[in-house]
Amino acid sequence: MGLDISKKQKKLNTAAELEATLVPAYILIPLWLIALTLPNLIYSGTRWYETLHLTKWLVCGASVALAGLVAGCRLTYLGNKRLAFKTDGFAVLWIVLFVYLMIQPLWGNIKSISSFVQESFCFVAVIGFYIMSLNSFPLKIVRPLIWLANINGAINVLFAEIQTRYWVEGVYVGSSWWEKYFDTMEKCSETIWNWLQSIFPTLGDFTGNWLQIILPTPGNYIGNTGQQNMFGLWLAICVMNSIYLFVAYATLPSGKKRPWPVTLLNILFLFINCYGLWASTSRSAMLSLMVGLIILTVMFLRLKADMAFIKRMFAVTVIFIIAVIASYMYSPERFGINIGKTLDIIQNAETIGGRSGIWATSRAMFTMYPSGVGLGQYKWHYLEAQRRMFDNYPNAEWQYTHWAHNEFLQWFCEAGVIGGTIMVLMLLWWFISIVAAFKKRKEVSSEAIWANALIGLLLFNAFWTRPFHRIENILWMSLAFAIANREMLFQIPRISIFEVRKFFMRFVIGVLFAAISIAGILYLSSGMYGDRQIRLALSTNDAMAQRALLMTAQKHMMVKLEAEKQLAYHYISYAEAVKNENVLMDGLQRLMEYFKKEPHTQELNVLLNWGQRLQNMEVLEYLTGYFKPGSFTIRQVPAEVPPQEISK
Repeated sequence: MGLDISKKQKKLNTAAELEATLVPAYILIPLWLIALTLPNLIYSGTRWYETLHLTKWLVCGASVALAGLVAGCRLTYLGNKRLAFKTDGFAVLWIVLFVYLMIQPLWGNIKSISSFVQESFCFVAVIGFYIMSLNSFPLKIVRPLIWLANINGAINVLFAEIQTRYWVEGVYVGSSWWEKYFDTMEKCSETIWNWLQSIFPTLGDFTGNWLQIILPTPGNYIGNTGQQNMFGLWLAICVMNSIYLFVAYATLPSGKKRPWPVTLLNILFLFINCYGLWASTSRSAMLSLMVGLIILTVMFLRLKADMAFIKRMFAVTVIFIIAVIASYMYSPERFGINIGKTLDIIQNAETIGGRSGIWATSRAMFTMYPSGVGLGQYKWHYLEAQRRMFDNYPNAEWQYTHWAHNEFLQWFCEAGVIGGTIMVLMLLWWFISIVAAFKKRKEVSSEAIWANALIGLLLFNAFWTRPFHRIENILWMSLAFAIANREMLFQIPRISIFEVRKFFMRFVIGVLFAAISIAGILYLSSGMYGDRQIRLALSTNDAMAQRALLMTAQKHMMVKLEAEKQLAYHYISYAEAVKNENVLMDGLQRLMEYFKKEPHTQELNVLLNWGQRLQNMEVLEYLTGYFKPGSFTIRQVPAEVPPQEISK
């Protein structure tokens, strides 16, 4: 017996897909496939200041914004009865949460306006993605989406192998083919760039091999994701995807088995991604996969009652074991790292993998600001909160991080009691929906089961890492919620799934969709232009040209504070070169002002060094307050240069 959905359920889904025309399928499907499968395969490169994330943001943000613009225009102009538009209480809670976050700055605690605006656009994009998916995403696209993701994962494993095997200090070794390939790519890059520069003179000089497709991180097994745990998480998603394909689509609707070449190709991707997942040494990713597979297994057995599932899962287990053995044989050093990290978490369980101090600091931040520090502000309050943490844990280690390594802790710190409570209510609603469907053996599609397993995988991972702070991950979660809630959301009268019929409400929602989409496109375009100006500024040796470029970048909100920081460093470097104390004081003052907005250890150390050189005791006392008590002493010695006042 196959695991395909019943004829009745198919008819219901087909009717829903035909009715859901908020965004036409020929627009939504390609945009969603691009937004969900391309970002983890690309990175910005050295032609941009933000060398990793910028093109990922572009691909995700532009896809959602273009679809949102179409949705807004259709809601606004197609009239009351010509377009089916529905939403649900889940989306309403999400919107209420967003509105709360937008008024949160009224009671303070916002240090970095740039971070706040950027996170706000990301947050509203996720909500829009959910609403458009709820209305317009056809279930038949889940399978091609999964295939593309799995191909992406396998390519990333190849990239990671190259990063750790053939790349030493930026040069490929061990393969003349690779050397020739990248030399050719660099020449092609320069030729194309020179041609574009002849058309668009503002592009600036050639800045490097922009056709280089692999992130240059020698020795780091991370592919193009940019971070070990995010690489592991992406492969965990891909492995679960392959397993889902293997168990849910093993037979055709007629009962015959799928063509063996298709099954074999899926098994190949499953093997490659299992190998990469183990080689990533990401413990959180492996445990998250286990949680996702438990949900997938339990729901399939309960709601589909197909015992053939057990046989297929046994086959999957054998494939995973073979992949682990292959990892040991082909990469014994990474196998050893994995075993060592596993033993460490057992032997030093009290440190929670080095997270205990970070979590203690997060709790201190929450007690300091129960109303929340604001969206995107956690990292800029970390040093201050750690100072409070040492009062309760004087023997804790001094650390610095941008993330709580627990998205729920970080969310309560940023959104406060009210925002955190709304999030908990949303997750409880989803969980109750699963339990209700499980008890009633509700007839649901296989895709809805996959979506719930994906949600479980991502939520568990969020206890240990930061999947919600990667747009390429959170869009998958938004889609999964849309698919699951469309079929399984626990019915609460008047606030579950409902049709928006009033023309005025449709018009207002349409205008908001279109306006926010246009604002997002303008914001991202402006930010990319500003980012490019910073890169050009850091690539020139002309001091006046550098200053002009940084001042231009400073006008663009997304990079405003980053430009302020680089401008401060510019003045300091210029002052040292021309030996001008007034310019030096101006640069240090600018850096201090930036540090107050976005406190970071790099600026802390630079300012501390200058405070020592200038023997400014007031500044030294202020800055050393961020360190662990008793780890430093302050004593006055002759200044290297005449003391000047760097105001605190």
